[in-house]
Amino acid sequence: GTPGDRASAFAEAARLFEAGKLTIPVANAFALHQADKAHGVSEEGHVAGRTIIVVD
Repeated sequence: GTPGDRASAFAEAARLFEAGKLTIPVANAFALHQADKAHGVSEEGHVAGRTIIVVD
């Protein structure tokens, strides 16, 4: 698509997320000092959800 199409789709996704109609499953959360482990888990490709890094 065009940049305008992508911007429109992103805006719609943000609206749905803010309205609680779109959720993003989180499979794993790691502290920043565990970023290497988070990357390894993500690269394995066997997760059902997002791997996130929490910055304190």
